[in-house]
This record gives sequence, C-alpha cells and structure tokens, in this order.
Amino acid sequence: MALGLGQNLKRVRLVIHMGRGDPSCIIQMIGRCGCDGNTGLAFILMEPNRKNGKNTLADFQGPPSQDPDTNMDALAITPRLHSSIGYIPLLQEDPNYIASNKRQKAKGFPACLCSNCAPEEAEALVTLAPQMTVDNMDDILASPLTTPKDTSIVTMIRKRKGKKTKLSCSLPPDVAEILANHLVKDFEAFFAKTLGTADEFLPSDFFSITEAKAVVAALDQIHMVTPHNLKLLESVIGGTWLPGQVEAINQSISDWMESNYFSGFLLSCMEHKEFIESEALRLRTAMEDAAYKCKLITQANARAKQDLADMERKEKAEQKAAEAEKEGARLHVAEMKKKQAYKTAAAKALAREEAAHLRKAKEEEAAVAKLEERESRARGEVEERAAKEKTKVEDKARRTEDKEQAKRKASINRDNRKLRKLKRTASLRDTAAILALHNSTPQSVDVSSVSVNLESSINLLLLNDLSNTSIGPCN
Repeated sequence: MALGLGQNLKRVRLVIHMGRGDPSCIIQMIGRCGCDGNTGLAFILMEPNRKNGKNTLADFQGPPSQDPDTNMDALAITPRLHSSIGYIPLLQEDPNYIASNKRQKAKGFPACLCSNCAPEEAEALVTLAPQMTVDNMDDILASPLTTPKDTSIVTMIRKRKGKKTKLSCSLPPDVAEILANHLVKDFEAFFAKTLGTADEFLPSDFFSITEAKAVVAALDQIHMVTPHNLKLLESVIGGTWLPGQVEAINQSISDWMESNYFSGFLLSCMEHKEFIESEALRLRTAMEDAAYKCKLITQANARAKQDLADMERKEKAEQKAAEAEKEGARLHVAEMKKKQAYKTAAAKALAREEAAHLRKAKEEEAAVAKLEERESRARGEVEERAAKEKTKVEDKARRTEDKEQAKRKASINRDNRKLRKLKRTASLRDTAAILALHNSTPQSVDVSSVSVNLESSINLLLLNDLSNTSIGPCN
C-alpha cells in the first residue's frame, strides 16, 4: 500500500519504509500510521553502517546545516528535530533540543519511544514483530520487554546455492561437432533398442542435437574426471527419460574416445605439440645467437659513445666559456632595460594617478547630478500622490452626493406610490357606498352630489394619511 499526502487511513497501525531519502518525506510517510488516535508503529529499514558515511556521533563535524545524506545518517543515531529547525541536533546540550523537550513536557506529550530513546524496547519490538496482530498490537507496544516470544513462529532461512561450476570443453569446435553428431546417432540406436520402432515418439524428442552440444560443452567436467560425473550429465540433458539413458550416453562418449578418429586426433595433437616445442627450441637458439651478436654490437657502441662523449665534453667546455661571455653582455643589457623600465613605470604611475583624480571628480559630479535627479523625482512623486489623493476625495464627495440624491428620489417615489394606493382605496370605498345606496333607495340618486362627496372623501383620506406620513429621506 502506498501512503501519500492526504491519505489519512484510520486503520493503518504499522508502516514499513525501505531505503534512504529526504527525512521530511520519510517522516510524512511513516506519520500515516496511528491516525485513529491509537499508538502507531513505524519501521525504517536502512543499512546499519553506510560505506563512506557517518555512523557515529564523532563523525559529525562543522555547522548545523546538513545535506540529505548527512540528515539520514543523523536520523539513524539521534532523535529527530529536522522538520522544525532545519537540521538534526546531535548533542543533548543543543539549545533547540532542550527547548523541544521542555515544550513536549509542558504540552503533556507522551515519552518518545523511538529506537534512539528506548533502544531495548525497540529491539524487543523487532523480535516480537512476527507474532504481532491487530488484536495484540496494543499489548505488545505497551510492554514489549515483558511480552513472551512465541516459539512456534520459526523464521525461514533461505539456503544459499553453491558456487556454480563453470563448464568447459577442451576439444576444437569441429571435433566437438563430430562428437555431438556421434552422440545423437548412438542415442538413436539406443532408442530403437529400448522402445523399438514406435511412431508416437522420435529419438529427437528425448535427446536432440541441442542436448548433445550441451553435453559436449561440459565434457571436461563430465568425462575428463574420475569417476565420470553422471549426475552433471543427467542435469545437462534435462533429466533421465529412458532407463539407462545416462549410462548409454556416457558409454557412447567412452567409445568415441577409444575410436580411431579420436586416436588420430590425439596423434595429430602430439605431433603439433612436438612441432611447437621444436619451433620454440629453434627460436630460442636463434634468440640466443641474436643476443650474443647484440652484445658485441652493444660493446662496440659503448666504446663509440665514450669517444663521442669525450668530444661532446670538450665542445661543451668551449660552449660554456662562450655562454659566460654572452651572459655578461646579457646582464649589462638587462640592467639598462631595468633602469628604463623603472623610469617608464614611474611615468605610468603618475599618469594613472592623474587619471584616477579625473575619474573621481567625474564620479562626484555624476553622484551630485544623480542625487538632484532623485530629489526631483521624489518631489514629482509627492505632487502626483497629492493630486491622486485630492481626486480621490472629490470622487468620494461626488459619490456621497449621488447616494443622497438617490435616497431622496427613492423617498419621493415611495410617497407617490402611497398616494396612488390611497386614491385607489378611496375610489373603491365610495364606489361600494354608491352601489349600496343605489340598491337600498328606489329613487334616483344624484350622481353629481355623490361624485362631490366622493372627491371630498378622497381629499379627507389623503389629508389624514399625509398627516400620519413623514416626507423626507428614508434612513
């Protein structure tokens, strides 16, 4: 199961991490266990002693800053504070380590149970890990030193395979090919003798040219030893298919080695060996003669070299005297050049000093001009900010005035809506009164008087409503 960022699975109680990496990433991954509030267990599998690494406290020197490999080495021998302070404290006197311990005690943190703080408990947990289950995990984590080990659980140890023997064949390729064909033909005869002329299978189904070449390729380990290695022969051909198959193949090899062809091959090998030895003797004699002649030539060359060396020494003595005279003249010229160079250097130094004064004056002028330009730009920025501030204030006042005007307009609209509503109410009321009067009185009704009364009634209602309504901006 791969546990990445954000995968808080409450059922995870144990995390095993293999290999090296950034400590912050490793702590993030092993921190996925125990998300349900119960105690979690994490195993970080690394090499106990890293080659060319830092495996003891004395190996750590220098500033607190650490690279990833140093962080992992420090994590293996010390408690961890890398995530919060950027490095792993290596000493108990480290201020960050002391502050972290005080904070954990003040916050009521449980005691640290890592392999560095509790090595005996950690060793016991590793021993009890094979018998740990979901049911007994809390009991084992609570008391690993007192929990008995289940002796019925046996750790399986893989057996190491022995060193594989390298197979070889001392025969030349063409002779090995002949032997392979001979083995195939002899096996065909053995197959016919054992099974007869069966149509269901062919001899090549049990021993083909491929198996024959494999046997020949291991001939030195199979047949050139005493006794013959029949077990290796059986392994090379892929097992015994027919009764007496391995013995028949071994006998076929023996018969072939006793044949005239192999005897002739051995004879030719012996003749070739004798030829090689005779040629070696001839070459050795020729080399000795050449060495003697070379010695004579060397002695003659040595005498000639001695004479030549004497002549060279005489010439060198004469040449040395001439060089001494030339050296005196050279020293005189060098002294004159030195004086001239001193004068030239003094003139150049004076010119450089004048150029430096001139360059310094130009730099001062440029600095003054730059300062004036900066002050001018600063004044412009101040004026621009003041203008922007003034514009902002004016915009704010205009927006405030627009809001007030909108409020007044909204209030007037509300009053108009109320007047229209009152008129409709009064009209409906008077209409109802007229209809009621008309229905109750058989005489004709004066409509003009009723309309006058209706108008006066509407005006009266409007006055009463307006007296109860305040006209003004609505807060």
